[in-house]
Amino acid sequence: MGFGVLEGLAAVSIWRGGEFGRWFGILAAGLGGLAAMMSIPAHPFWSLALLAIDVLVIYGLAAYGGKPYLTR
Repeated sequence: MGFGVLEGLAAVSIWRGGEFGRWFGILAAGLGGLAAMMSIPAHPFWSLALLAIDVLVIYGLAAYGGKPYLTR
């Protein structure tokens, strides 16, 4: 429950152009990617799909997360 609240605060921070949300999102997506890689033997296709989404999230936050003028 607390992690979900932190992710909500990170989303608000990203919308406002803050650095907290950007780095927290990269960290959360990185941990999600590690969890997806660990579950590949159990659910290969689902895990690879989640890993691809996590990579896209990390790329998006790293490339555009700190540039609020691109959203205007």
